[in-house]
Amino acid sequence: MLPYYQEGLMVKNIDDAPLMTGQDALVAIMIAGGASDENISNRELVSISRIVDHLPIFKNYDPEKIKII
Repeated sequence: MLPYYQEGLMVKNIDDAPLMTGQDALVAIMIAGGASDENISNRELVSISRIVDHLPIFKNYDPEKIKII
């Protein structure tokens, strides 16, 4: 089996990879903050997407993961 690479980490098996990366956690916190009033607006989602697109911490982050989180 080929090694699995994630955020500069190499693990031998995808099952050994963390369930949630630090980047995933940051996105989850932004989404939780936006949804704290029980409703997240399109404006808030666009803002989160822009943050992910522009901040260096998210350089190698797949923006499609936002939909999963």
